[in-house]
Amino acid sequence: MVTLSETFHEFDKLEQQTLLQYTLTMMRETLLSLSGADDMLRSRNGEHKFVLDFSKVMNVDKIEKTNQLVTDASYHLERNGSAKMIFWIFLYSCQE
Repeated sequence: MVTLSETFHEFDKLEQQTLLQYTLTMMRETLLSLSGADDMLRSRNGEHKFVLDFSKVMNVDKIEKTNQLVTDASYHLERNGSAKMIFWIFLYSCQE
């Protein structure tokens, strides 16, 4: 976790926000897959395979929790919080 948080810290603010936005997009795709709305999926090729596999281990409650954690992390990054600490807390919270 420390290595991942250090890598995240090395990204500039735009890359950090883009990664968090991409996470929200993948959560949306997974939620659509879980609900059976496959015709609404935007993902293609490798991303589509990931979404299908990821939806096997996720449920609505986990997606909701992850979305809240990502939204909180994005909020704190916008307010110039320490990227290393924010990402570390995000990763730690995801394991609970």
